[in-house]
Parts: sequence; structure tokens; C-alpha cells
Amino acid sequence: MAKIITLAKGLTLIGEIHAESSVRLEGHFEGNGLIKGTLYIAPGAFWEGSLIAEVVMIQGVLQGDISAQRVVMLAGSQVTGTIFAPLVQIQFGAVFNGVLRMRSERKALVDTATQLPANVRQIAGA
Repeated sequence: MAKIITLAKGLTLIGEIHAESSVRLEGHFEGNGLIKGTLYIAPGAFWEGSLIAEVVMIQGVLQGDISAQRVVMLAGSQVTGTIFAPLVQIQFGAVFNGVLRMRSERKALVDTATQLPANVRQIAGA
């Protein structure tokens, strides 16, 4: 069974997250992240900063740049920034303000991250 790290509601974290497994954000996070699994942003949760992950599922708010293999914006989510992903799903009721860059071939995350800020590329090894 895959391990999921939960950052609880009422918790505010500032810094960088490096996770070898999936992460569920229920609180508030400011900073950059490298998630080697799925990042799930729960309703009412807030992420501000750049992100590299395998999959990003959003029901809360994300402000920043995303590089992932798959991004799903669920109803009620709000995303502002640039998304680099070959697979993107935006459900009815989700709000997206930004730039979407999709590739037809499935590149490695580090390859798609070349346009992210230098500090995020550095933590990803790009």
C-alpha cells in the first residue's frame, strides 16, 4: 500500500517539500515542492509556489508553476500560474488563470521542468 503524507488542516508550512511518496495538503503551504507521487490539494487547502510531481489533483487553491505528468483540476479548484503537463483535465466549476503548455510525447519530469524557476530545477536535479 502506498504511503500518503498528510499536511493537516490548520497547519501552515513555509519552505520546501521533498517527498518520496504522495502528499495530501489540507492546510497552507508556501514554498516549492518535489513530490515523487501524487499531490492532492484538498478543498480549503492552499499551495503557493512552484511544484514538480507525478500527478497533481487540486480541489483547493494553487498559485504557482506546475510540472507534472498529469494535472486534474476538480470542481471548486482555483489555479493561477503555468502548467507543464501532457495530460490536463479541467472539470466544470474549476478556475484556471495562466498558461498551459502540453507536449504530445510523455517526457520525464525533469525535461518538462526546464522552464521552472532555477531553485525548483535545482531540487529536481534538472
